[in-house]
Amino acid sequence: MEKKLFHYEVRLSKPESRMLHNNAHLAGMLCSEYLRTLIKGFVPKQMPNKDFHDVLQRLNKICLKLSEEQNPRLVREIRKTVKQLQELYFNMDSVCTIQFEKGGNAE
Repeated sequence: MEKKLFHYEVRLSKPESRMLHNNAHLAGMLCSEYLRTLIKGFVPKQMPNKDFHDVLQRLNKICLKLSEEQNPRLVREIRKTVKQLQELYFNMDSVCTIQFEKGGNAE
């Protein structure tokens, strides 16, 4: 990890501060991590909903319980579906719901 040597102070309005904290939270980051990511030219995606992870875990557990010998076609289909869901999520640009509002009224 790169050592952080410089400290900057940024003044934000109340609405801007709320937006920063909300956007960082949605991305699963601290505000400082979020800002560093923006500086590098990337807009962090919103983290997937907890239900998304739960569904994937349940599907994986089903695969483990079903042996390939019992129902190989079903196991292959479940694994394929899990992989497709993961790829869809990670390739979606529209997942990023972070909005930057113009003008002075951000509330």
